[in-house]
Amino acid sequence: MIWFPPPLLGLFVVGVIILITWLRLRRLRARAVVQTLAMIVGQNLPLVAGLRAAARGERGALARILDVIADRLLAGDGLSTALRHAFVSCPGHIVGALQGAEQGGTLPSVLRSLAVDLRRQQATSRSTAPPLAYFCILALIVPALVWMMVVFLVPKFHAIFLDFGVDELPAVTQSVVTASSLAAEHPAVFIALLFALAAVLFYVGVGRQFLVRVPDRFQFIPALIDTVAWHLPVFRRVVEIRALARQLPIMQAAIRTGQDLPAAARQAACVDANHYARRRLRRWADAIEQGAKPLAAARRLHFPGPLLTTLSNAAGDRLSSSLEYLTAYYRSLLVHWEEVLVSLLMPTVVLFWAVCVGYVVVAFYLPLRALIDSLIAGVY
Repeated sequence: MIWFPPPLLGLFVVGVIILITWLRLRRLRARAVVQTLAMIVGQNLPLVAGLRAAARGERGALARILDVIADRLLAGDGLSTALRHAFVSCPGHIVGALQGAEQGGTLPSVLRSLAVDLRRQQATSRSTAPPLAYFCILALIVPALVWMMVVFLVPKFHAIFLDFGVDELPAVTQSVVTASSLAAEHPAVFIALLFALAAVLFYVGVGRQFLVRVPDRFQFIPALIDTVAWHLPVFRRVVEIRALARQLPIMQAAIRTGQDLPAAARQAACVDANHYARRRLRRWADAIEQGAKPLAAARRLHFPGPLLTTLSNAAGDRLSSSLEYLTAYYRSLLVHWEEVLVSLLMPTVVLFWAVCVGYVVVAFYLPLRALIDSLIAGVY
């Protein structure tokens, strides 16, 4: 019988509750910090004095974050660096966007865009958070339960069949017995796979909240996840849309202030997005600076169709307004694809583990007739 100590289950439930609460508080703090910065910069107020005044009107962690940002600014740091030190778990796309905005002088418009984006995320996060948490439980707890069932229960049933003289087992049952023997002989392999899966899920759900991407620094785990996601058909579509939803506002803000496309693309490449999406923007900027036409260079680098259409139909002053419309389009498309991805993942994982458990059940239901025949033969 598989048994879990109640204290461990209680600690697991408490940990999940604490994690969900912390993620919501982090999201609210990020939204409050960005809105405060957008208000101060948008009204051309002194940044340090405005942060001090805002901190006096707040309390707790938010007041401390605003005070530390002001201290770091007084020490000579840029706004993105000050935010990274004051708010360690600040989302990476906010830090990267501010870094690009500081380089191009588009801080007010970028802060306004970030504030709008955070409000949109706040409205859609409630519908996506519970399914993702449930998916993580299915991806970790259910494999452990199935492995324990195969390792501990299957050999006992096999021994019962052998004791009653059932020597010839069906092929389905024999395959489960063989899998049980392999799992019992090589437990380290399964534990290593489960640990690797747990590490990936922990990074995606928790670790990336602390290990913020730094645009000008190579980070192994984000690079590995970006490589896998970029080369999977459905996941690539999602990460490409997410990258454009974050990069296009920076480009639009830079072009609105009079900068050219290469400069705008380099600023947008600072945003926390997939590594290959950021590299593609930098290559596009290099190609334009070397004399290539923007549309031709974008086609060679396989930019999506809506962006190619925008580049072919808009130029000059119209390009800024077209990019603004394209940003809204990709933000809406991102919400759609996130819901589609979650809707596909959940039934797929549930169906997969249902098939696994059903396979084991059927494998030990089939030999019951042979066991009954053996018992009747022994009685009569």
